[in-house]
Amino acid sequence: MKTKVNDFSGMNIYAGIDVHKKSWSVTILVDEQEHRTFNQPPSAEVLFKNLNKNFPGATYYSAYEAGFCGYGHHRQLVELGIDNVVIHPADVPTTDKDKAGKTDKVDSRKIAKGLRSGDLRGIHVFNEADQDLRSFARMRHNMQKDLRKAKQRIKVFLNYNTISVPAHLDDDNWSKAYEAWLEDEVTFSTENARTAFGFMLSNYHYQKQQVRQISKELRAYFRKYHKQDYFLLRTIPGIGPSRLLPSLAS
Repeated sequence: MKTKVNDFSGMNIYAGIDVHKKSWSVTILVDEQEHRTFNQPPSAEVLFKNLNKNFPGATYYSAYEAGFCGYGHHRQLVELGIDNVVIHPADVPTTDKDKAGKTDKVDSRKIAKGLRSGDLRGIHVFNEADQDLRSFARMRHNMQKDLRKAKQRIKVFLNYNTISVPAHLDDDNWSKAYEAWLEDEVTFSTENARTAFGFMLSNYHYQKQQVRQISKELRAYFRKYHKQDYFLLRTIPGIGPSRLLPSLAS
């Protein structure tokens, strides 16, 4: 005699997911009851198989906090038929008791309960193309930070060695004349200082070239795929390429 399979059609199942690199902590709520909280491999397919096995025919809802893993898990959950949202961590209702006893299980329960009560609102999830474009623009931003650090190291080293920048060159925007002064006129009394400074200059030139190259690539992309917006925004006074590229990618 075959065992009758339960049909959960018309029932909503809520899964709160605390996402980590090596495992997920998942809490599943059925109506007003907590079905169970468990750990599983970090896989949307594993979760779907679990839900489909235990609650066939039900409507599945899930949520996890935005973080290191991006939106790949979200897309996989949605493709499998789970109505998932990615939420901002600060939007999850939290009690003082939750804060005092913070664990992965506590976090997954909070997410599941907030999802069931309707208190959670998903953030905007970019499509894959826009997400990758933002990563491209973010890389340029990080390279600019690296360039500023390279310049700061040189400034600190000059100050440490009591070397003053000539007044006519002392500007945050390093001109070719400033670079020539660094290369040709700055001297040190010891070989170690000269070697250290040489590496600093090499790093500065490398970082500068990296910023120049990635900016060139971004401008070429926007001129090709967003030509009208690119040149329209350039007509605004004070809006140059350095400010324009991040805004187009946001």
